[in-house]
Amino acid sequence: KGKDVDPAVVVMDEKGQYAISLLSGHLGGANDLARDAAKVIGGEPVITTATDVNKLPAWDDVARKEDLAVDPIRNIRKLNSLLLDKQDIVLVDRCQRITDYFSAVPGVSFFENLGEGMKVSAKGYVFVTHYDLSQWSQRGDVLVLRPRDLVVGVGCNRDTGSGEIESVIREEFARLHLSLESIACLATIDAKKDEEGLIEFAARQDLPLEFHSAKALNSIRTPSEPSAHAEKAVGAHGVCEPAAVLSAGSDKILLEKQKRGNVTIAIAEKNAVRVNA
Repeated sequence: KGKDVDPAVVVMDEKGQYAISLLSGHLGGANDLARDAAKVIGGEPVITTATDVNKLPAWDDVARKEDLAVDPIRNIRKLNSLLLDKQDIVLVDRCQRITDYFSAVPGVSFFENLGEGMKVSAKGYVFVTHYDLSQWSQRGDVLVLRPRDLVVGVGCNRDTGSGEIESVIREEFARLHLSLESIACLATIDAKKDEEGLIEFAARQDLPLEFHSAKALNSIRTPSEPSAHAEKAVGAHGVCEPAAVLSAGSDKILLEKQKRGNVTIAIAEKNAVRVNA
């Protein structure tokens, strides 16, 4: 049906001589599966994707290995073709998540700053970022690879609806020009383990929901002043900021506590870690 939904399919003969990558070689991982299967049985992997045949990394294969969301899927073929043709491609990778993969590839130039990379004239552009680049991603020569490196800390009054929680998060992400696809998880206090609206929103967005004790939250220093309301209600000086910091494993707060109606949110950024370092 499409690169983003097709499963990996590998075909093997009954004697185990060949393991043939048939479908979804890159995003599905069929090429690696074929190699692994052939190694186990002493057979030969058969890989036919153009980048692999030419011993080049492919944008979608690297994205899968480094757990990056691809946007838009339709532009993968174009950007991989530019690699094969040795055309000029701008790669903006602030945290150098994938730079090493392409360091020896002809035509690829590297930038850490979005503004600088956007000013350069090239045949193609690849941006590794959690920022919303919706106008750029409408173009056929642009691929945006999104790290899941944002943690949304959430606090809410009892019985707050999932619609209100979603609305607040969407509004704040839009205001900061951040992509919802880069959310790694939601974080809150363990007193909210039965908060139906929050659980429903997390399930609808297919996001992990992490819980922290009041003691753990109170151990974190945050920019905002302690909340008397939170202290009285759940025994914590604050919820959204310290929860975001704990789940992110980083004190890099992109959004300090914002209160909107029954909801408070904060956003923290995880430290960049190469999955296949």
